[in-house]
Amino acid sequence: MANTKKLNAMITGLGMYFPEKILDNAYFEKVVDTTDEWIRTRTGIIERRMLENGGTSVLAIKAAEDLLRSKNLLPEEIDFDKTVQAFSDQANTLNFEKPELISKTKIYWFDDGPDGGCRLPDEWEIQYLTGNIWKPVKHKSAYKVTKNGWDSINFVPVKASAIKIQVKLNKDFSAGIYEWIVE
Repeated sequence: MANTKKLNAMITGLGMYFPEKILDNAYFEKVVDTTDEWIRTRTGIIERRMLENGGTSVLAIKAAEDLLRSKNLLPEEIDFDKTVQAFSDQANTLNFEKPELISKTKIYWFDDGPDGGCRLPDEWEIQYLTGNIWKPVKHKSAYKVTKNGWDSINFVPVKASAIKIQVKLNKDFSAGIYEWIVE
């Protein structure tokens, strides 16, 4: 049985974003048979915010930008593991405190189509850092790209100080990760 380690994390800040367009209950009174009073007494909702262009990845990116501003941080100063991440560059890196022996990774891609800006990547590959050189892992199965499911890769064990997902993006969209597990 594989020896898995539990990695601890701490939330040290929050970011938020509210789209500018407001839909109040008066709007819904015009389009469906309801009233402001009926909506408020049953749900407590007074207004909703609507993003006019883009999807959930835009909301996530704007909230992340707010967090970075509030904490006076640069994106490269934060390690991400289990979170929704949108990236438009071609690699996403996880750094270890000390070299770790790893042999498997699982990834759940984020896709907010058809209206959002994140889609599945065209291709992906796992690479590990040994010394100052990035090398592809020797994978034991083909790389797959699955919507609404896990993609797992078992590879020859390597001792690495970092691991990254190198992706080939869809030409019109960024790619997003919902969850990434390394063992």
